[in-house]
Amino acid sequence: RRDEWEAYAKNAADLVIKDHHKIEEWCSFVKKTTVQIQNLIDSLAGKIISPREFETLKNLLDDYNPFYTSVKHFVNFIPKDLQKKFLPMLDENRLFTENIFPNIEKFFVQLAREIEKKEKIPFNLILELQYTEFENYLESGKLPDKIILQKRYDHNVQLYENGISTLLTGDEAVKIEDQIHNKQVSEEIKGQTAFPGIAKGRVKIILDPKKASHFQKGDILITNMTRPEFVPLMEKAAAIVTDSGGLLCHAAVVAREMKKTTLIGTEKATKVFKDNDLVIVDAEKGFIKKL
Repeated sequence: RRDEWEAYAKNAADLVIKDHHKIEEWCSFVKKTTVQIQNLIDSLAGKIISPREFETLKNLLDDYNPFYTSVKHFVNFIPKDLQKKFLPMLDENRLFTENIFPNIEKFFVQLAREIEKKEKIPFNLILELQYTEFENYLESGKLPDKIILQKRYDHNVQLYENGISTLLTGDEAVKIEDQIHNKQVSEEIKGQTAFPGIAKGRVKIILDPKKASHFQKGDILITNMTRPEFVPLMEKAAAIVTDSGGLLCHAAVVAREMKKTTLIGTEKATKVFKDNDLVIVDAEKGFIKKL
């Protein structure tokens, strides 16, 4: 929930405000562990890993994620003078670590392809395994029925209620997807300025940068969140708009480097606007509006 997420980030901010040395300590830990994770997945690439190797990776990530998350988000809740003082260090830390999660994703896709060779089940269905199912496969060699995995691939929702996680598929998942996608929306939405400026252009909704051949110089890039693969598109864009993000999200860090008009944290830009909508992005006042 949003209030729980903000409470987490504010708690981290309170710790930093009381002791500024924690910023350097956390950044140092994140950098060191980033290297450890990268070295581990490099050493495991190209094979089906053992349960012990998976446990080692999981433990590293369990240690890493709280610090990575805190470093990324506490900056949104500290005073402006502290933001100004520490933002260069935090930007540098963010750029150092920005490839680790895409690289972990690539590692698991490659791992799924290795399992595909052995089990004769498409790798995209292997990627639908839940954590406990994957752990069980490494232990016993048994996979859920292919029909179950196909249903998840077609439609699935991971629903969290009162601390309990439920995986929904089929009509139940479609119903929730429709509730999310069909919310009433306006033609103007607000966001947080990552880099100021004003730009006009045609919208291009890009969720997969590999499928962006239609993106032209001067278009408005709208996406859920950017990753390193988006950088060539960001260079061509007149402005960048994201659903998610904070001052240390990838889009914000790159926007400051490129000095590119950027609006982040709009929550629903990918749902409100459509390809070729003519819009104005006002990152001075913090809104994007259809013209």
